[in-house]
Amino acid sequence: MAETDAAEVIRQLRRRVPGLKQWALARMCGVHQSTISRVERGRPLDRNLAHTALEGLGAWDHAPLSPQSPPSQQRDPVWKPLASADTDTVGWLSSELQRLERDYDVLPSASVLAEAGQLHGALIRTSTRSASQLHMLLGLRGRSALLMGQLVWDASHRKDGSTAAMYLNEAVLAAQESRDRTVAAKALLRRAFIPLYSSGGDLHEALASAQRASHAAEGHPATQASVALHISEAHARMGNRAEAEHHLDAADTYAQQADLDTDEWSGRRLRMAGSIYLALNCPDRAQTLLEQAVPLLHGRVKSQAIVVANLALAHIRQRRPDHAVQSLQQALGMVETTWAGGALPLVATASRELRPWRREPWVADIHDRLFTFLAS
Repeated sequence: MAETDAAEVIRQLRRRVPGLKQWALARMCGVHQSTISRVERGRPLDRNLAHTALEGLGAWDHAPLSPQSPPSQQRDPVWKPLASADTDTVGWLSSELQRLERDYDVLPSASVLAEAGQLHGALIRTSTRSASQLHMLLGLRGRSALLMGQLVWDASHRKDGSTAAMYLNEAVLAAQESRDRTVAAKALLRRAFIPLYSSGGDLHEALASAQRASHAAEGHPATQASVALHISEAHARMGNRAEAEHHLDAADTYAQQADLDTDEWSGRRLRMAGSIYLALNCPDRAQTLLEQAVPLLHGRVKSQAIVVANLALAHIRQRRPDHAVQSLQQALGMVETTWAGGALPLVATASRELRPWRREPWVADIHDRLFTFLAS
């Protein structure tokens, strides 16, 4: 296989997915970003690297899976281009997607991105003549695109909004085609996250997207509850305390209608409420809420990392740098384990806000630890 074949595959992918960043393409191929850069500059590429890149993109000309070789028994890391899918194949793709969705909650997003990209490509290439299986495939494609949007956003530490938005828009279209209002609402909500959590993001755009998500989620109170929390945060970041508290109450109402697990909902609600009151410049109240949230988020390390990083900010804004450093050490430990995309910008913000105490040895230690982590 010549290196020109890898270059052609990458060019084809560029045309099919405009705006795809080199780092994301490298993750999908399973090679270093410099390899993609060499290919796109027309530089010679090692034969083995070309082979690896093509495998990562699922570009080898394999035959479709046969009935004698059930998908459940296939653990080949290279996804096959499935020309036609039977019931077993669709079921296997569904179980693989569920596994990756679970991995997203506990593993570094960058470590999940390559396999998720391969699965997403397999779902796009898979076809069927069965109307019921086609409906299932459309639903899986919507969920897969949603997951890709989440992974790209997190793995880039909330910097690559354009690629994340591309996948989320794809998720909305697939969800509309499969009439899956829940996935459409979740994708629209994730679309709101990009301006909501980006430095200098348009908060009015974030609010408008979250409101579209709320409309899409009508009749699904569990999703409406989640959307209401983020509408509340958008209002809080714009300084609208009354609206922020109104939507916090609305979220509780939806949660009651959905009969959500009490502890799970309380953890999510306290996490978001802490962030909301931090944005409303009420760090003392935020601290109380965030401290209550930590034990309720056991097992959800990425969410815990966000809470503890926000707790550090709450301490700093009450001029309690010693407590802030303790929280920041804990948050950084979680980030080092999971590379939690949402927590790292908060950790960096807290580190900057500790500068008035930078001559204190315990502040210098946390700055050194953060620098070492980022350098690695």
